[in-house]
Amino acid sequence: MAISIQMQTRVNKIQILTEKGYTLKTEFFNLVPKLTSPNGAQVNIYSGKYEDDLLPNFSWIAFFFPFAVAAQIRHWNYFYLIGIFGFLIEILALITKLDSLAYVELAIALLYGYWFPYQRWFFQKSNREDLGKIKSIFAGLGLSLVASIPAFILYAASS
Repeated sequence: MAISIQMQTRVNKIQILTEKGYTLKTEFFNLVPKLTSPNGAQVNIYSGKYEDDLLPNFSWIAFFFPFAVAAQIRHWNYFYLIGIFGFLIEILALITKLDSLAYVELAIALLYGYWFPYQRWFFQKSNREDLGKIKSIFAGLGLSLVASIPAFILYAASS
């Protein structure tokens, strides 16, 4: 399936970096991209630029619709992330008596906005077929709901 011009530009930037000798791996359950420069220094992927090389930067689509884009490229670990963190945040909310910990969900979306171009590059290299836009929206919403069940149960039990 074709990707947007903006995302293809981001993926092309990553491709150029790898052709220049950068290495790209993932950490933390295949979620967090780790970019290493040709001289072995770790690159801050959130900065936008490393020395004279441009980084792919932030994806607004992945920020606003992380569930859909994660499902589209079959990045199932994203749903594990939201399920585990949702449950842990619910435990933390019970302990601290703070109900306004929704900022963590915002932080996850923000991080995924930076991570997604790299995940898209990995997916494109895998030569697998994506789900398609409509299927990915429904699959992403469904998987997000399923991932949230433990947190919902804990919340209901504590009320």
